[in-house]
Amino acid sequence: MSSTMIKKGNVTIVRFYGEINYESVQPVLDEAQKLAKEKKGNKILFNFHDARFVGSSNLTKLLQTMRSFRKTKSIQTSFCCMNNEFMRMLKAYQGKDPVEVFESEQEAVGKIDN
Repeated sequence: MSSTMIKKGNVTIVRFYGEINYESVQPVLDEAQKLAKEKKGNKILFNFHDARFVGSSNLTKLLQTMRSFRKTKSIQTSFCCMNNEFMRMLKAYQGKDPVEVFESEQEAVGKIDN
């Protein structure tokens, strides 16, 4: 797994590539969390277009980290480009705390970059 972080307007985009497993996702989440803490009010978009999860526990770990971002109230997190398998797991996990999911990166940036 690899990832890149880019900035588009006020949105930091984290793009994931390849198989995401527990060991590979943790450094990316740590870096995103560090970035979010340094820039209060930051908006982070997680793009999964080229990613594949290996086991639902990895998605659970990612969602737990996103929830911790959201609890600060100054960090807005969103997902985009999730396949049907990701969407099923997301819906099962998120419960009463829904995560905003967009079809494309362009749509997401257009809506959250205020």
